[in-house]
Amino acid sequence: MANGTDIDMMHLAGARIFLGVFHFCDSTQAEHRRDGILKAYNSAIEFIRMSSLNGSFSSLLPYSPILAMKTLLMAGGIVLEVLTSSYYKFTDYSAGAVSFDSAMIALKQCSVKENDLPVRAADVLSYVWRIQKDDQERLKQVPALSIKSRLGASLVFSGLWRWRELHLKARNATGEHFLIFREIAS
Repeated sequence: MANGTDIDMMHLAGARIFLGVFHFCDSTQAEHRRDGILKAYNSAIEFIRMSSLNGSFSSLLPYSPILAMKTLLMAGGIVLEVLTSSYYKFTDYSAGAVSFDSAMIALKQCSVKENDLPVRAADVLSYVWRIQKDDQERLKQVPALSIKSRLGASLVFSGLWRWRELHLKARNATGEHFLIFREIAS
C-alpha cells in the first residue's frame, strides 16, 4: 500500500494536467498558448512516467479511484494532440511516443474487469494514434479542440469526436455503410 505522499503527489500531478488543458481552449495562436500547451504536455509526460511500471504511482493504479484513470486518459490525450500536430517539432517525438504507449499500458492497469472503461479508453486512443501519427496534413496544424465545453473534458470529447469521424470515414471507404443501410431497411 502506498503512503499519503504518493497519493498527494498523484493528485498534484493530476491537477497540473487538468489546469494545463485550459491552454487548448484558447483559440488564439499566440506564443503563450503554445508555451502553455507544451507545459501541459510536459506535465502529462511526467504523470505517465510516474504511472508507468517502474513509477511511484504504478502500485496505486489497480486500487485507485476513477480520477487516476481520467488523469491518465487526459495525459494520453494531451500527448496524442501534441505529437499529431505541428507542435511535435518542440518535443522529443520518440520519447513522447514511448510515453503514449506507457499511458495505454497504465490505463489498462486501472481495469477491474475485461473490456471495462479503462480498456476501451486505451483502445480508442490507440486507434486514433495509429490513424493520425502519419497524417501529414494534421502534422501541419496546431492542436485545436473541435468541442469546447466541459473544461478539461473537452480534450477527451474532441478526441472521441475525431475517433468517430475517422471510424466513419474508414467504414465508408470499405463500403460498410451499404451494409448498415441494408440492415436498417430490413
